[in-house]
Amino acid sequence: PVQLRLWISLTSGFIFLLLLALGCKRSWALGGGFLHAVAIAAIARSTGQDIIRGNFAMPFISAFILLYYSIIRKEARWKYILLMISAFGALSFWDFSLGLFTAFAIFELARFALTGSLRKQEKKVGKLLFLFITLLY
Repeated sequence: PVQLRLWISLTSGFIFLLLLALGCKRSWALGGGFLHAVAIAAIARSTGQDIIRGNFAMPFISAFILLYYSIIRKEARWKYILLMISAFGALSFWDFSLGLFTAFAIFELARFALTGSLRKQEKKVGKLLFLFITLLY
């Protein structure tokens, strides 16, 4: 199960990168990734005591969130490709990922309703995710 432990620990690294992408100081981002790594639930996952599909999909979900905010800061075609791969991985390994993506979409729609504007990148990601989920399901 060493490979499984390494796979699950990717989430802490993605949290670190997400916090950096959101503009946090490096020390705070490192603290956020470390906090996830030493949380009781993370320890149970990494020891193999609590292996469920959600834990296996977590690196894909955290990569999706990281790539989404990274695209908003600086757009690149390869980020869109990785974003769709991470969405595919999350939806393939855990059916409840659809619920998470739905909550994400509701949050973005509420933000649009309150602010009245969406950036070009946010529109692209929304359209791609909608198309992708529609084709997958």
